[in-house]
Amino acid sequence: MENIKIKPLDTSDIGSNAWLAGMTDADGNFSINLMNGKNRSNMVMPYYCLELKQTYFKNNNNINLSYFNIMSTIALYFNVNLYSRERNLNLQPSTKNMYKTYYSYKVMVANLHKNIKVMKYFNKYSLLSSKHLDFLDWSRLVILIYNEGQSMKTNGSWELGTNLRKNYNKTMTTFILFH
Repeated sequence: MENIKIKPLDTSDIGSNAWLAGMTDADGNFSINLMNGKNRSNMVMPYYCLELKQTYFKNNNNINLSYFNIMSTIALYFNVNLYSRERNLNLQPSTKNMYKTYYSYKVMVANLHKNIKVMKYFNKYSLLSSKHLDFLDWSRLVILIYNEGQSMKTNGSWELGTNLRKNYNKTMTTFILFH
C-alpha cells in the first residue's frame, strides 16, 4: 500500500475552479426567505449561505488549523462579511483543563447584485447534488427580482417565492437532475 502524497495548499482564486461548488454541495444552501412586513411591504429575500463548523479538544490541538482563512477568502470573493462564532465547553468542570472549543464560520450573500455574482459562479461550476435544482429555482427568483423588482402581483416575486418553497430544499419531492 502506498502512502498518500500530500499536495501543497491550493491558493488559486476561488472563482478559477470548482472547489467552492463542491464545498457548497456539502455545506452550503440556497434559501428563500419570505418576510412579512408590519411597517413595510412584504419582501422575498433569496440568499446563498455556506457555513463550516469545527470542534477541537483544547488540550490536544497542536495543529491549530482553522477554516477562518478559506472562509475569509470566500467572503472577500463575494464582497460580504464573514460571521464567526466561538464557544468553549468545559468537559471536566472540577479540573478546568479539559474542554472543547467549537468554531463556526458563515458566509451569507443576500444582496441582489452580489447574488448575481453567486449565479455566475454556479452557472460556470455546476453543483452535482440535488442542490443544483435548488440553485436553478433560486436563480429564477433572483433574475425576476433583478428585472422586475419586488412585487405582490400575480406572477411576481412573492408568488414565485411562495410557490418555489413548496418543493425546495428539505421539502423537495421531485428530483430531475440534468447537468
